[in-house]
Amino acid sequence: VELLEKLAARIGCEKKLDFEGGHAFAAADAKCLPFINDWLRRPSVSAETSNGHSVLWKVIGGADKGGIIVRSGPGLTDELAKERLATGALVEEVESRGDRIRYRLQQGTGPREGWVTVRLAGGKELL
Repeated sequence: VELLEKLAARIGCEKKLDFEGGHAFAAADAKCLPFINDWLRRPSVSAETSNGHSVLWKVIGGADKGGIIVRSGPGLTDELAKERLATGALVEEVESRGDRIRYRLQQGTGPREGWVTVRLAGGKELL
């Protein structure tokens, strides 16, 4: 509950924590919805959570294209990998820079490591 209260204060939305409607924030204030996944899933400083565990991501984008684009470095002009990271793949976050992460493949198909975009400019989530 304390974590949810901090999120409400950070976003500036009303904090009526009602757990009967599913997710407490979704029930409290609809303007919080775009921020829930971003804030709760993203580490603040490193790729490890405060309990020392790695951050894992599941690829949810790119189904219509055979997966998502992987690059050799963090820049959007860095070299493209020869294959895409498949939708449904599970990756471990190694490093993050803005909306891009460097990953290691844990399960699924695609390059063993590389850099991917977490969400497109329009807000569509890829991971």
